[in-house]
Amino acid sequence: MMTRDFKRLCGQLKDKIERQKKLVDICRAQSRALRAHDYEYVGAKTIEFARILSASTQPEQELNQTLEELYNRFELCAEKRNLGDLLTAAPEPYREQLAEYEQSLHLFHIELVSLTHSSVMSMQRAAETIAECMISLHDCMSQEIESAENIIPLERHTALQAVC
Repeated sequence: MMTRDFKRLCGQLKDKIERQKKLVDICRAQSRALRAHDYEYVGAKTIEFARILSASTQPEQELNQTLEELYNRFELCAEKRNLGDLLTAAPEPYREQLAEYEQSLHLFHIELVSLTHSSVMSMQRAAETIAECMISLHDCMSQEIESAENIIPLERHTALQAVC
């Protein structure tokens, strides 16, 4: 039974890593698109990202349930539970697989955090640039309107003099 549970855990972690890899790939593509100012592509990738996260809900719940069962079986402290705690209890070859999965998940987490931070910074810079452009456009339009208001009465006066 224990071997079966660790086998199930390894399968669930392998699936989680595949989802994480897809999310990292999407974040990389978003980052490139942001640098290229391809906001339509960023939007499409954001939708894809959300779809994967939504589809992850059930598998994540199942993974958490498996982890909870194993934590309870080995009476691991509730406050400190993590995958590393199960490594010492896991039989081979699952111990090695769990160590690899833990390493992969850690690296994906670090990269996702970094890419997300970078994307947020790029979007903030883009938003600031757009705001500056809007202010400039507003100032230009205000000057054009003011100039047009000054010219139109003068043109009317000149037109009236020509008719009379």
